[in-house]
Amino acid sequence: MASQINNDNAEYDFAAPTFPVQANQLKQGSHVVLDGHPCKIINIAKSKPGKHGHAKVVVTGVDVFTGKKYEGGGPAGHTMEVPVVKKTSHILLNVGHEGWLTLFDIATGQEKIDVKCPEGELGERIRGKFKEGKDVSVILLGAMGQEIAVDVVERDRE
Repeated sequence: MASQINNDNAEYDFAAPTFPVQANQLKQGSHVVLDGHPCKIINIAKSKPGKHGHAKVVVTGVDVFTGKKYEGGGPAGHTMEVPVVKKTSHILLNVGHEGWLTLFDIATGQEKIDVKCPEGELGERIRGKFKEGKDVSVILLGAMGQEIAVDVVERDRE
């Protein structure tokens, strides 16, 4: 059964990629879907109701996967979609020649082979620790059916 949360008498199924929240309930630092992208909110501008309209909310966010900035919004009482964003830790088993990681998910007991080793400094750290034979976990960030590696940490030997 999927995890659920009860919020203001509404039940949200966290197996779904998003759930609705009123625009005026969004907070800086939380997440929202802007132009179809899961974004971390970096700014919220709220206007007061005017003579001929409702209060409005303009949200600026950064895509959690690409870092690209997006903006969106609407009336404060309307709903916006909030992505379910999860961080998970997986044991690194292999770094393939094509750049794909082989990871072990302790929670499910399954191997994951669908995550690409990132470019840049993080990718170099992952490859370096693997070549050194270190026992490491790769931290993944997942939202809306996508996952990327965001960190690597050495595991404590038990």
